[in-house]
Amino acid sequence: MFINVSADHRKDDDRLRSVNAEIRVSGSAVVVPSLAHWENRFDGDTNGAEFVIERRSVSGLNGWFSYAWSDSRLHDVVTDERFAADFDQRHTVNTFVAYRWSGRTSLSARARYGSNFPIVGYIGQDADGYLLSSQRNGVRLPEYSRVDVRADRTFTHRKSRLTLFIEVVNVLNRENYRANSPGINITTRRVFDPIEPLFPLLPVAGVLIEF
Repeated sequence: MFINVSADHRKDDDRLRSVNAEIRVSGSAVVVPSLAHWENRFDGDTNGAEFVIERRSVSGLNGWFSYAWSDSRLHDVVTDERFAADFDQRHTVNTFVAYRWSGRTSLSARARYGSNFPIVGYIGQDADGYLLSSQRNGVRLPEYSRVDVRADRTFTHRKSRLTLFIEVVNVLNRENYRANSPGINITTRRVFDPIEPLFPLLPVAGVLIEF
């Protein structure tokens, strides 16, 4: 049995920001991109911790479980804006479990969970959908969750090896999403389709030849 616990802290200074590059709301007006340029005006802090437990075995039951927590924030020293970093994901869970029979046949399953990243930009949300906002990265993608299962059967002949496998990705047919380039109506301030669905349940079969 293997157990590992780690923690980290990172401090950033003078990070680049693309200024005047994003459409947003300021007061009662909509501000559109104009004369976009780069400036060193971001400070930032990232704190994180991770826990991993693992069982290793050439046969029988083996697998691992990991949980990671992270908090990554940015601060614009000119405007005093503070918001979550673009790739800030607070909670991440990964689990893998497998059972092997004599090194030739195995069954395995992998589960993934993430609280997910912000929808990058000045986008808010109400009962009718998405809309422009004065707060950057204020809305996140829906939580990500996926379970994959796989079966392997290996045949050996002298120095060659043939492996047949069947895998079902997203076996629970969970609906997950990723960020998308949105459409924006400046008059109504509505934002359209800032996210799009990922693949549904996906069966896969294949052959691996090693020699």
